[in-house]
Parts: sequence; structure tokens; C-alpha cells
Amino acid sequence: MNRIAKILTMAGVAWVTALLAAGCTKEGRPATGWEADPDAVRIEASVGTVTKTNPLGNDEEQTKFNSGDKIAVAAVDNSAGTMTVKKTVKYQFNGSSSWTPVADESGTADYLVWDTPITFRAWYPAAASWDEFALPQDQSGANGSSLADADFMTWNDEYKTIPEEERKLSITMQRQMALVTIVIDKIEDQYDYIENPQFETVKISSAHTSVKIQSDWTFAPEGVPCEIYAVKHVVDGKPAYSAIVTPGEAKNDVRFLFFYIRNGKDYIDHQVTGIPAAEAGKHYTYKLIVGKQTVKIGGVTVENWTTGKLDGRFEAEVDDYSEWDGKKVSSGYTFSGSGTSENPYLIKSAADLAGLAANVNSGTNYQSKYFKLEANIDLMGHEWTPIGTREKYFYGNFDGNGKVITNLTISNATDCAGLFGFADGTIQNIVLRNASVISSSTAALLVGESEGGVIKSCKVDGTVRSGNNAAGIVGQSSSEVEISDCEVNVECYGDNNVGGVFGDKTNDSEAIAVKNCIVRGRICGKTVGGIAGLLLGPDKISGCKSYATLSLVNKEYDSWAGGIAGSAYSNCKFEDCEVYGDIDIESEYEYSSPHVGGLIGHASDATISNLKFEGTMTVKSKKEGNTVGAIIGVVENSLTVSSECTYRKSGTGTFPPVGTYPEGFDTSILDNIKGI
Repeated sequence: MNRIAKILTMAGVAWVTALLAAGCTKEGRPATGWEADPDAVRIEASVGTVTKTNPLGNDEEQTKFNSGDKIAVAAVDNSAGTMTVKKTVKYQFNGSSSWTPVADESGTADYLVWDTPITFRAWYPAAASWDEFALPQDQSGANGSSLADADFMTWNDEYKTIPEEERKLSITMQRQMALVTIVIDKIEDQYDYIENPQFETVKISSAHTSVKIQSDWTFAPEGVPCEIYAVKHVVDGKPAYSAIVTPGEAKNDVRFLFFYIRNGKDYIDHQVTGIPAAEAGKHYTYKLIVGKQTVKIGGVTVENWTTGKLDGRFEAEVDDYSEWDGKKVSSGYTFSGSGTSENPYLIKSAADLAGLAANVNSGTNYQSKYFKLEANIDLMGHEWTPIGTREKYFYGNFDGNGKVITNLTISNATDCAGLFGFADGTIQNIVLRNASVISSSTAALLVGESEGGVIKSCKVDGTVRSGNNAAGIVGQSSSEVEISDCEVNVECYGDNNVGGVFGDKTNDSEAIAVKNCIVRGRICGKTVGGIAGLLLGPDKISGCKSYATLSLVNKEYDSWAGGIAGSAYSNCKFEDCEVYGDIDIESEYEYSSPHVGGLIGHASDATISNLKFEGTMTVKSKKEGNTVGAIIGVVENSLTVSSECTYRKSGTGTFPPVGTYPEGFDTSILDNIKGI
């Protein structure tokens, strides 16, 4: 372990031995009097293995204060049972061996003197307040701030008598914050096309914005989670990013880590969900393995800490996984439990999951029965047979229980493929990580084709390739389906009808509802949408966010692309959605220009409300046409704008809010679409 790594794995307490003579009963002393006053402050600071001012220094640097470092020392009267600060003085290190009181603007250097009984407090940085410390949210150094500015440290003690030896006061500073380091341990070969991958906008989240003193003179976290711009450095020759955070319990539903990988126009964003618990005075080092679809926590170094949960595809790989050997399981497989909601069938192993597929595909539909996943499962990249076929659906209820299914692999499907091939029931709380699904027609990571039911609170990560109808959650549906609170990170490719959450709708009489879903990754095809590829109405998308990059290369046919939906017919509704991803379209079709919108490529009789586009659009087409709009590319029949929608002008160039609309269209409604 090198010097920096050794320091960064150190847990805890900065030992500062400060020799002080302090108090505050004598008033009006001259500015130069402190040196001659036997009761005045004298400071000689020795430092143990780490200081607050050099959180990333080498071994030698960690044993020294820097010239100019300041601490604050306060004298407190606690005789009446209440804390009354009598005087606070800042002391500055001169770079050799002594500390001197800091003079004010007039040149006057006040100081503390002894009195007993008295309580003393000290803290670093001196500019902070004892009562509450607000965590700096830019520790990158880019704007003059630094990691040391966030390294809040305190001490307090009561003296009933004056120390006999040189009337000195000994101070032991204690850290009130925690240090988090992210080490980029490995970049997967999916990034080989980028000559020099660069990490940008690295942010690490703290569970709270500040720490605040309690009645017993201890500190407790205060405020809501916040993201911190991290400082870049090197650990063992590898890129690393560090930030100081408040202590606090785990927050499993909040983003912990965010960063971009960029090289010119090529980029992809990654995030880790689930702020781990942190303890004051501890240091946590996470080793990251970074791929296009996965960010794996390869290891965690920490001393005496309480573990938090890293959720979803980024969950820390600390739990055991049940591994599948790839062998087929015979139908008639049995499970523990009775299949009721109170006592569900339990999936405890990879063999159990394969047994479920065997039973369903042989004709047991499990209608009104309940399943619960009890273990993490690694399918080991063996060829997976989806649960359910076109003739034999899964009609039960499956609760993934937040457990992780990793390395799902389907490479030779000819029809609806995914973890579930065909399903009509309730599927929830499933986490799929590093999945790969390839099918000649209709594919998704979770459900190839859904004929109804509810899908909620699932998180999927991986790659999908299909001739048509490809998506992260559901490839295709002809019946009413509700998809909610799902998170998707997917590389999705298809000839037609490709979406982040949903691919293709085949029935215009049954409604599809997609709400509160988040999509990241890259989506490619001829009809592509960040959330849905093709909608036939009366479907509704609400509360969704897309950060995905849309790519469309069309050589032969008309094409549609939108940050939310590629094409939407027959009274679809879009409410409270945001799009931040880029849209990069190239069409070589000579007879028609592509229909491209920041939110919707093509819309017929649609209603939109409170939508936002803040990505960028680049459209290249052999045929010129007014079919590109900052919000909607082409409006067919009518459009209703029930509340204001916005788009970022710098991201859409000269594109109008709506590319083209029919004759007689009421253009006054466009007043509710504004560029920002």
C-alpha cells in the first residue's frame, strides 16, 4: 500500500497535542502582551498520523500542520449549568513550532488566559462555527475550495485546576465527518472505442448537509442529502475521487455516486443508488469496476463501520450468490411455501428459478399464486430459457424482494425473450444486473411480452438486441399494463419500436400506463423513444425522466425519435416528464425527413402537460423538411397543451417548438411551449 492509500484507509481521529494556557478573566491586555504574559496562550502542536489540513497528503505531510493553518479556541463558562462562551480566539501556525493569536483588521491580537473552573472548546477549520458546521458542497478545488475545508474537527474539556506543568492545555481533536474515496479500479473493454476515457462531473453524496451540536455536546447530522463535487487524485496509480461527508444512516433510495465518461461526443452517465451508512472519523474506500451497462463495487475498505446498502445494479458485491450450473430443470419442480400472499413459494436458489421456468413452460401458469425471491442469484452467463411462452403464460405474482439476479444471458431466442418470456400478473422488486438478451423478434431485459398486469419497482441493467420491439422493461404488449417506479440502464438496439421502458403497443383499445420511471443508457432503432418506442393510445406516460442517448440511422424508411416517445397515436397523454439525454439522428432516406422531437417524434391527438427538454439534438437528413421540433417533430390532427412545457434553446439550436402541424392548427397553443 502506498503512502496515499495508507492514509486514506486510516479510520479516524486526528491527534493534536496543543500546549495552551487559556482563560479569559483579564481584559484590555495590549496587543503585544501575550508573549510576556505567563497566563497567555502558548501552542506547540504535534500531530499523529493524520491531520485535518492534509487529508490526502503523504506520510510526512500528515505529521505536520501547514504554515498558516488556524484553529479556534473558546473559553466557556459552564458554572450555572448553561454554556456561555466568554471569548473565542483564533491561533495560527507559523510553519515552524509555534502558534500565535490571529490579529484582527486593526492589528490587535487578543488572547485567552487561565481561569478555573473553565471549559474549553477547540475546532478546525477556525472559520467554522462550533454550534453547526455546514458541509461544503464543492470540494474539488476547482473554485478555490478544498477537502480540508470540509474536515470538521472538534474538542472540548473542563478544567477545574490549572495544569502544573508549564500551565499547558492538551487538545485531542476528533473528527465529526467521514471520508469517502472512489477508486476507478478497472474500465471494462466496452470502452475500447474511446481512446482515453475521461471521468467528468464526479459527485459523491452525503446523507446530510450539516452536523449540529446536541445538548450533551455531541454532534448529530442535520438536513437533507446533498451531492458534493469530489476532488481528483491518484491511489496506487489509479484515478480516485474523494469527498468528505456527514455521518448518518443509510439512505437506500438516494443517489450516492454520479459521473460521466466522455471523449468528444461520446459519453455515458453512470450512477450508484443508495448512500451507505457512515460513521464519524471513518474512511470508506470503494473500488469501482466500470462498464457501459454496469458499475460494480469490486471491494470496500473500511475499518469498524456499519454497512449500508448500495441498491440496484450497483449493489455492493458482499452478499453470497446462488450460482446456476446451466443444467435444465425438469417440470414438476417443487418449492417451499404454499403459494399464498402470506406464505409465498420461495425462490431460494438458482435451481429454484430455473425450476419455475420449467414448470410454467410445461403448462403450470400459477394464476393467483405468489412467489418471493429469497437469495441473490448468479446465472453465470449460461443460456437462459425465459419463464413463459406464447402459449403458456406466467399468470402469478413474483416479488423479487430487492434481491439481485445477475448475468442473465439469452443469445438465440426467436420470439419474446427476457427473464420472463410471456407474463400477465404482478412482477415487482426485481433487480437485474449485467443482463444480455438477443432475440430475432421482441425482447426486453425483464418481460418479452406482457398481456396485462402490473410491473413496479424493478431495476434492470444490461443489453437488448432484437429485430423489432426492444426495451428495458417490456418489449411488447397488446393489453392493459401498468409500469411504475422502475429504473433502467440499457443499451437497446432494434430495427423498429425501441424504448427505454416499453417497446411496442399492438392494441389501441387497451391503455398502457408508465409512471415515475427513470431511463439511462443508449437506445437505437427506427422508431425510438427514451421511455416508449410506439404507443397506440389511449396510453399515458407521467412523472418519468430520461437521460438516455437516442441514436437513429435510417437508410430506407420513415423514422421517428423522441426523448419520451418515438410515435404516439390516438389520444396519448404525457405529464410531468423530463428529458436530459441527447438525440443524435442521421437519416439517409431520400424521400422523407425523420420525425424528431425533444419529447415526441410524432403525435396524433396528444395531450401534453408540464414537460421539459434539456438535452441536445443533432439531426442530419438527406431530405430537408419541417419535421424536427424542440418538443414535438410532427403533430397530426390535434394537440392539447394543458400546462406550460419548456425546452432548452441552446440544446435545440434553431428548431421550433413543433416541427410541422396540420392545416388549420391552432398555433396559439404554442404560447404554452417556451424556450429557456
